[in-house]
Amino acid sequence: MGTARVVRSFALVASVALALGAGAAQPVSAAVAIGPARAPAAATRGSASATDRLSAPVHFGLRGPVHVRRVCPVGPCQALELALANGSAAITGSPAPEFLRPALLHLAYQLPYDSVASPPPTIAVLAGGDDPTAESDLNTFSQQFGLPGCTSSSNPPCFYKYNGSGSPYMPNVSPAAYDSGSATEASLDLQTAHATCEDCRLMLVEFNQSGFTSLNQAATALAAAVAWAANNGGPGNTGASVISISLAVGGPGFTEPGVGDPAYTDYDQPGHVIVAADGDAGYQASYPAYPAANPNVVAVGGTTLSLNADGTYGGETAWGGAGSFCSTTYFDTSWQASDPHRPAEGCNVTVNHATFDMRTGGDVSADADPASGLPFYTGFDPNATGWRVGGGTSQAVPIIAGVYGLAGGYPGQAPSGGCPINMSCASYAPYAHQADPVPALHDITAGYNVADQSSCSSTLCQAGVGLDGPTGLGTPIGLGAFGGPPRPNAVTAGATALTPYSATLGATVDPQGQPGTVAHFDFGDLGQPDPYSDSTQDQPVSGDSQTFSESLTGLTPSTTYHYRVFASGPGGFGIGADATFTTAAPPPPPPHSTVATVGNQRITLITPSLLVCSVNTKTRAVTLDSTTIPKSKGAKLKFSNVAFFIDKGVKRTLRKTVRARSGRKKRVIVTVYEPNATADHVPVTLELSLAGLKAGTHTLKVRISYKETKRKHGRKTRVTVTKTLSVKFGVC
Repeated sequence: MGTARVVRSFALVASVALALGAGAAQPVSAAVAIGPARAPAAATRGSASATDRLSAPVHFGLRGPVHVRRVCPVGPCQALELALANGSAAITGSPAPEFLRPALLHLAYQLPYDSVASPPPTIAVLAGGDDPTAESDLNTFSQQFGLPGCTSSSNPPCFYKYNGSGSPYMPNVSPAAYDSGSATEASLDLQTAHATCEDCRLMLVEFNQSGFTSLNQAATALAAAVAWAANNGGPGNTGASVISISLAVGGPGFTEPGVGDPAYTDYDQPGHVIVAADGDAGYQASYPAYPAANPNVVAVGGTTLSLNADGTYGGETAWGGAGSFCSTTYFDTSWQASDPHRPAEGCNVTVNHATFDMRTGGDVSADADPASGLPFYTGFDPNATGWRVGGGTSQAVPIIAGVYGLAGGYPGQAPSGGCPINMSCASYAPYAHQADPVPALHDITAGYNVADQSSCSSTLCQAGVGLDGPTGLGTPIGLGAFGGPPRPNAVTAGATALTPYSATLGATVDPQGQPGTVAHFDFGDLGQPDPYSDSTQDQPVSGDSQTFSESLTGLTPSTTYHYRVFASGPGGFGIGADATFTTAAPPPPPPHSTVATVGNQRITLITPSLLVCSVNTKTRAVTLDSTTIPKSKGAKLKFSNVAFFIDKGVKRTLRKTVRARSGRKKRVIVTVYEPNATADHVPVTLELSLAGLKAGTHTLKVRISYKETKRKHGRKTRVTVTKTLSVKFGVC
């Protein structure tokens, strides 16, 4: 009998069915990337044009054809990854900019960065072979994206490894042998889990998957590793509270374990969350993926994620490779069976005229399309060290595991009658929160996981309202559906009190009873590269739903600004919709006097005024630099009545007279201190008296310099701005 191995669900590509020969690289059409979208402070900014920056959603992906290859050249391993046209792995020296980033992942799913639990929970990642460089690869990933370090030498330790090279071995379990496919899988899972829950501890548990004579033997070995990880290892040797399994056993020759089989009962781990992949083979009517089919497990499907150009959630569809199935052995949980959209699934069996609902995969989902994949680093192969792009439900599973880690681990929620005997209630929480007034899940309603869409008439193979096969109940919006606190709700309102240089932004923020909630506004000029280039300071928000406002000053007249409210709490982010306002036109300049000179010569200033805008400063300094004084004999330059007009009727006039010889440069510096002034706009009217000029057109270049204090992401930056204006005047 042939050797059987655990089927991995790793880097698949594109939302179409794939049939690849061993080692072959096949081109698939890729979505065109508008560019990496923006996230808060740490994320890369987009490069879309100003006209489509806020109108077109971003679908990540490489430009041109995308190829995939098998991670395992031989055997039943189904793992795929992005590849070059010649079939080799697509490995780069730095993360490809077209793909997802940890900060963007948090912004898209509105997730906090750290767990609500203290100390944070431990997430165990299971691998069917040894990854000798798992810890160093994780450290490289953390440094690249500015994440907290997670190593065995951290204080306290953050990374633990068992049963592989250089690590403690599990009792009665053969050491895991090196396997490049398993090492790739482990690196992807660990780094994705760390990207999702930045302060969670990580535990890599490796088992030896070689030498099995049946798929059921492989399933038994996997289950034993799960039971060990739930009760051993990690801080205090107490085990992991969240277990991430990006592995799936199934197909011809596999039989789902009976409810008394250790391969089934090892997943009944009270107080633990076990998250497993639905697989990457699309809809499989006759071959359920295991252990995702086990009712004790949270089964995870996959989506294709799109982002708006500002990095916020742009939408999702069912990913074409996401697995879905009906169990042939296990009855449905009461909470899945009671879902109002459950009957459309068609997972029913009739025995002696009685109809039974059978377990359906999946329960929830997350981004799984490599076209929107998260880069990860591998260094185990000296000939293929670098950055890859993952995907498949092997990416979705550690994302969901990380979300449970952020929420504190096991949800502790159960139906009114309590958890059934010998069954975990870990998957109950999403079903209990799918109809929350402030949505806690994105309900994915479009997309198929079959190549022939005309053959699909059930939500087992297409996304639909409520529960469906490819995406389950949907993807996270904060932590509320996973046992954590609810996210704040933020609604952008209109802007009021508009002047040429100021505005008041409005919003409604509901912290949903969560202490520590803060809110601010992101805003910016649409004509700038970043539509949200500035932000106000965070302000605490507590109690019930309330209005929230901030006043902006130092704005530019007749300019359109975009803005949104952004609230952050223990359960995630609340992000208001984009809104706009346009500042009023500037006031007319002060009347300008026409100055007569020698004889009947008359001087007319064509540019009537100069405007100086400063931001957040009480000291206003203006430098007037004359550089083109005509060289007529006896010509004189005189500055007089240099007037500063400040809003609210405050007026200060400084009279300064300077004489310059013909052809020479002369600089006049005028500084006005207004400690009680509140306005940021200072119109400057300059009246010139010139003598001895020849008839014709003359040009006076005036250089204006001033200092600005800008605030961005809570930091102050002091800059000096210099502008040169040309003032033309005629002498007749």
